[in-house]
Amino acid sequence: MIIHLNLISHQLIPNIIGTFSNTEKDMKVFLILGDTSLQERAQLLEDFYREKGITDIETINCQTSYNHAKIYRRAQALYQQIKIDYPDAMIALNATGGTKAMSIAFTQVFDDLTNQSMAYYTDTTEKQNLILTNPDKNTFEPLPFKSVLNIDDYLLLNKFKVDSQITINNQEHDHILSRKKAISFLVELCNKDVNIISLLNREAQKTNFGSNNKKFCPTVETKLFSKLKIVCKKLAEFSLLEVSDNTLTFANKDAARFIGGIWLEEYAYLCAHEVGIEHIAMSVEGHWLDNKNNESRAKNELDLILIENNHILIIECKTCNWNQEGKGQDTTLKLDSLMHNLGGSHAKSMLLSVFNLDPNTDERVKNLKGIELVASKSMLKLTEHFKKWQADVS
Repeated sequence: MIIHLNLISHQLIPNIIGTFSNTEKDMKVFLILGDTSLQERAQLLEDFYREKGITDIETINCQTSYNHAKIYRRAQALYQQIKIDYPDAMIALNATGGTKAMSIAFTQVFDDLTNQSMAYYTDTTEKQNLILTNPDKNTFEPLPFKSVLNIDDYLLLNKFKVDSQITINNQEHDHILSRKKAISFLVELCNKDVNIISLLNREAQKTNFGSNNKKFCPTVETKLFSKLKIVCKKLAEFSLLEVSDNTLTFANKDAARFIGGIWLEEYAYLCAHEVGIEHIAMSVEGHWLDNKNNESRAKNELDLILIENNHILIIECKTCNWNQEGKGQDTTLKLDSLMHNLGGSHAKSMLLSVFNLDPNTDERVKNLKGIELVASKSMLKLTEHFKKWQADVS
C-alpha cells in the first residue's frame, strides 16, 4: 500500500501528477490543509480523486498555515498515527503545495527513507519528481513523472468545467477534415493577399451568424470586385456559398461561421493533429466554478486547448486586422488572464493572428510573459511552433 500526502494550495496540478505517476499499489490519500481558507480546493481535489476511483481519503487541518512549530507537531502526530495504523505502507509526501512553513515542517518529519517514508517535489518545469533527502547520504534517481492529465481534468482542477468541445471523438472532427482543402486555400490566400480576409469577414458578418438576437440571413447583397469574386467562386467550389453578380448566398450558418473566421481555429486544430499533440480540443465552452465548486453563471469559450505531458497551451485565434480601438488590449488581457487562471505559472499561451498586430498590441504581447505571437506569414509554419512547444514540455 502507498499513502500519498498532498499539501493543499491554489495549484492542484502537481499533487495529481505525483499521485498518479505511481499507481501500482493500493492507495490512500491525506489532504493537508493549513487552515480553512482553501477548503474548497481540498474538496475539489477530493471530488476529483473519487471520480478517478480513489475513495480512501482523509482531510487533515493543521489549524495554521504559517506557524512552523504547530505545523511540525501536527505532522509528527500524523506520522506516528500512520505508522501505527499502516505499519507496512510506503508513505509519499508531495511537498510541492502548501505554504513554505507547511512544506518545510512536513518534509522534516516525513523524510525518513529508512522507515519507508519519503518527501518529494514535483518539478513541472524539468518534468520530474525529485526525492527530497540529504544528497550526502544517498543519491536517488527522480521518481516517475507520467502524463496523467487530459483537457477536462486540467481545466476542472483550475475550476473550469467543460460543457462542450470539439475533439477527435465527435462528429465535428470529421466535418473539419472535410473542409481541409478550403482551409488550405484560405491559409494560402493569407500569404498572397491578406486583405481579402477582412472582406470575407465583412460579408460573412452580414448574415448575423454570430448573433443570438438576429435571424440568420444566408443571402447578402454585395459588390464583388474582380479579386473578391474570384475568391468567392473558389469557395463556391467547396460548397460553402453561391455567387451571383450582386449577392452571396452562404450554404448555412456553419459555412458563414467558417468563412467569417472559424477556419483559422480549424487550421490550428489540424496542425496540432499533424504534429501529434497528446490532447487537442477546439471551441471549448464551459462554466467557472464558484467558491462552493458549483457551476457559476460565468462562462468562457476557448478557441483551442492543447495538453502535452501535463502542460497546457491556450491558443486564441484572430482574423481581425486590429484597427478597432481597444481590440488589441482586450484580446491580450483576456488571454493573459485565461493563461494564469487555467494553468498557473507554468502555462503557456499563443496569439495566432492572420494580420500583424498594431504597434501598441505588439509591444503589450512582448511584455507579457508566457504569450507567444504567431502572426501573418509566420502562421504558415504553425506546425513548427507546435513541435517546439511539444519538445519543450516533453
